[in-house]
Amino acid sequence: MSNSTDKPVQLPTVDRVVLGFNGGIDSVVAAQILTDQGFLVYGVYVRLGEDDETIAQATQKAAQLGISLHARDCSEKVNDIFTVLAQAANAADAYYIATGHYARMDVKGEHTVILPAAHKEYDQSASFKQVSQDIMDRLILPLGDFSKDDVLEVAQEYKLI
Repeated sequence: MSNSTDKPVQLPTVDRVVLGFNGGIDSVVAAQILTDQGFLVYGVYVRLGEDDETIAQATQKAAQLGISLHARDCSEKVNDIFTVLAQAANAADAYYIATGHYARMDVKGEHTVILPAAHKEYDQSASFKQVSQDIMDRLILPLGDFSKDDVLEVAQEYKLI
């Protein structure tokens, strides 16, 4: 029997993350890593004018991973992909934004800074030069310490390829 002095039951909360997801090996492995870390992953396919077959492949990979996938049209504003992901995160009530880019992050004082990937031959840190600080503060880059061989190994381990 309960009474008015009982404390309400606190349900566990799950951190949500919106992942830029194109169905390629990097985004697929990033989704798996985030899921393994306990995140509820929402895939967002940022449509840059690709054909329906490419979207169908991404949809199939998302289903294999058990994540939802939503397409967002960005063909008119290619330089604004991170804003599109942030808007999708806001709509999904997700604080975090992730991508399968090969780059790392660090916090310097109150600011998040992007660092080169651990394996320089795969570095994609330049992709973040125009990203606003408020979006960078929300970023997760799970592949920053990985090489392409590492990503392929994870994909094979989870039977993602």
